[in-house]
Amino acid sequence: MKIKIWHFGLHHDLPITILAAFRPDLELFRQYGVCSTDSHENVLKAYLESIRAYKVNGIGGFYSLLPRQFARDESPHDFQRFFQMLQYVVGDLEYRHFRIPSLAFRARSDKPVTDEHLATTYYPAFVRYLRTRGWLGKAIVKEWDEPKESDAAAVFRLYSKIKTIAPELRTESAGGWPNSQLADVMDIWAYTADKFDPKLFALLRDKGEEVWLYDNPLHGIDRPPVEQRMIGWYLYRYDFDGYLLWGVNAWGQDNPWTTTPGRKNFYRRGVFFYPHPRTGMPLPTLRLEALRRGWEDYQYLRLLKQAAGKGLVNSAEYAAVRIEVERITANLQGGHPDVNWHQLEDLRMRIGELLDAAMAGRNN
Repeated sequence: MKIKIWHFGLHHDLPITILAAFRPDLELFRQYGVCSTDSHENVLKAYLESIRAYKVNGIGGFYSLLPRQFARDESPHDFQRFFQMLQYVVGDLEYRHFRIPSLAFRARSDKPVTDEHLATTYYPAFVRYLRTRGWLGKAIVKEWDEPKESDAAAVFRLYSKIKTIAPELRTESAGGWPNSQLADVMDIWAYTADKFDPKLFALLRDKGEEVWLYDNPLHGIDRPPVEQRMIGWYLYRYDFDGYLLWGVNAWGQDNPWTTTPGRKNFYRRGVFFYPHPRTGMPLPTLRLEALRRGWEDYQYLRLLKQAAGKGLVNSAEYAAVRIEVERITANLQGGHPDVNWHQLEDLRMRIGELLDAAMAGRNN
């Protein structure tokens, strides 16, 4: 076997946000022997470190917090374990973004059932602390997941309130396309691939907002690895600002080793880690490996575009690669890319050869 060393390298991180929605609740780990606070924190750190190793640079959920108590006390000194874990996430592991623990606003009609007054003390308390650490730009608020069209008025009122009392915090939601009203109060919108609309995409971008892709079906254990890998290619082709990974450890109270996912826990099909049956420590899935391969493909593609922009790549060969990339990524809305793993490997090798020649020539 021959090993070739390229004249270029990949950065350990991505220039866009890959955010994983992680569940840190102790109850998820008790049946695997994780019972004390210290052992729980050790397990959480192991998951957070492993998630980061797969080029994920945003985290939604890393340690439990009681928002009502925090808002009442307004002192981070009373929540040292939470803020120590935040330091581990942002300082040690260098996650670029994190979600502030949710107040769990919900609406069944026209207004949230949670007391909105809590927000007036909770978010400002966070802002004061984050400002002292220089982390305001890293914090994200997500209080409403996948709102329906009928929820638009209530969602707008809620996020308008958040923007009024804590304008420094970026807001996030997910699901279908926001109407123009929601776009005014939402900084980040992660929407499903089947709702992709180039015109609306351009409109949100013009407003200075981030648009992430959010495609749970491609995550499923019932999908081949090439579909998870293709996420990186879609991110490049359509120039998304990020990606939302939902359900990283959403196995719930069921033992994922002994309970087959059914209708009541269908979310399990998108789990990316399994708990070690005796310790609860993270065991990554092969789908995570496929995702990381796709993130690397994304980096290859960006490097090639940059090299071509500097005139370092043969224009005809670059055009041929672009045509092939556009072909295999054309079916974003359909959810079943027309490509296999070997074809992606061949195309990545072609890109690598072009980059190698470009970088070798520049270094000589």
